[in-house]
Amino acid sequence: MTSISAVGHADVGAVPKAKSRNLSLDRARTFLTLVVLTHHAVIPYTYFGHTDPKYFFGFDMIVLATDSFFMAMFFFLSGLFVWSGIARKGAMNYLSDRLLRSLARQMPDVVGVDLR
Repeated sequence: MTSISAVGHADVGAVPKAKSRNLSLDRARTFLTLVVLTHHAVIPYTYFGHTDPKYFFGFDMIVLATDSFFMAMFFFLSGLFVWSGIARKGAMNYLSDRLLRSLARQMPDVVGVDLR
């Protein structure tokens, strides 16, 4: 039986190079994304969708069950990171960054307007 006793010198005060991700939050976002996809996929086949005269009542129940919580959960998950972002960037830098990002997301709509 062999053992390795001297692996090398480790710096006790070393800072980790990358922060580890919280897998439970990643799984929650993935689950909510799948719920949104399911929700939007079954809407045309419900009474509310008005596209299929032979709607399935089970799809109505899926829409009613998922519509009540998934957007609130997405806002909750995004709100979990607001304080850490403000602490890291400062209030004014955080707000200006968020404003710039929201305006940048609207640019394709502004540029893509048909001016006929």
